[in-house]
Amino acid sequence: MKIIEDRKQKMDSCPPLDFEKVKKCQRIVGEMAFQLDRRILCAIFLEQHRLYGYQVANIEEKILQVTTCPLTGKVDENLRSDLYQRYNQTMSHLKKLGYNPAVHGYFTEYLVYTYGIIKDRQAGIDDLSSFNDPEYLSKMVLECMPCDKTNDILIILKCLAYFAKENGTCLFI
Repeated sequence: MKIIEDRKQKMDSCPPLDFEKVKKCQRIVGEMAFQLDRRILCAIFLEQHRLYGYQVANIEEKILQVTTCPLTGKVDENLRSDLYQRYNQTMSHLKKLGYNPAVHGYFTEYLVYTYGIIKDRQAGIDDLSSFNDPEYLSKMVLECMPCDKTNDILIILKCLAYFAKENGTCLFI
């Protein structure tokens, strides 16, 4: 709450934000959401190399689909059990960071569709390495994003930072 109060006071005394800075922040937020969605899916569907059509919002449906033979309807119970175990373990870790699968699975999808992702360097993001610092990204989100979305975006950032630390990778891969 203190962060939001500080931000409101700051916004009252600050000039309007630069449109280009806000647009860049929005792209980065969309990319954060996309990266988190992919990392969650990769943590669960280890065997899948292509994840087209897979989203965290429809993950349980995909588990059922992947573990059921389309020709015979036979269920691979071992695989289903493994996938659900990975899903539950992953969600358990993320819930400790504030992640709510019923909310944030759809929220990440919304952010990607609304703000897009970073497709290339011409998107106005010249040096992604400068965006590998969660603290810097938190400040940027607080400065540029609408107040009603900041808490959920910061949860997404925390979860993305968790995966980066766990996997020994950068925030943006």
